[in-house]
Amino acid sequence: MTFGAGSQLSTIGSSAFQSSALQSIDIPANCSSIGNSAFRSCLSLKSVTFAAGSRLSSIGNSVFYGSGLESFEVPANWTSIGTSTFQACSNLKTVTFAAGSLLLSIGSSAFKSSGLEVIEIPALVKTIGSRYSSYSNGAFSFCMSLISVTFAAGSIVYAL
Repeated sequence: MTFGAGSQLSTIGSSAFQSSALQSIDIPANCSSIGNSAFRSCLSLKSVTFAAGSRLSSIGNSVFYGSGLESFEVPANWTSIGTSTFQACSNLKTVTFAAGSLLLSIGSSAFKSSGLEVIEIPALVKTIGSRYSSYSNGAFSFCMSLISVTFAAGSIVYAL
C-alpha cells in the first residue's frame, strides 16, 4: 500500500489492518501515530518502509504481532519499541536501527517468540523489558534462533 505524495495521513488506528492480506506498506512522513495491533496477524506483510522525514517517534503495543515481516529497520527518530511489537513474528530474522538512533527503550515481550537471529542494541537504549517482567515476558524470551545480542559502544542499560 502506498499513499500519494503529500499524503496527510496522520494516524493509523488500532487494529486498522489486523489479519488483512496486506503485503507491504509505505508509511507517509506525516503519520505520527500507529495504534495497538494495527498490523497484527498480517501474515503476508513482508515490507514496511517509512518516508524520509517521518514524524513517528513511537508506536502502540503489538503493532506487528504475528506478522510475516522478515526484516525491519527501526527509524532513527523512534524513542521506544512497545510491548509485544514484534512478538510471534517467526519469519523476522533481522532488525536494524537507522544511524543516529534515538531509541531509549524496548518493551516487554517486544521480540518474544520471534525468529530474530542477531541484533545490535543502539547506545541510547536504557531499558529493555520491564523490571517487573517475568522470564516469560522478557523482550527476547523464547527467541530460539537468537545467537547474538550486541550493545553499541557507550551503552549503559539500567534494566534488563
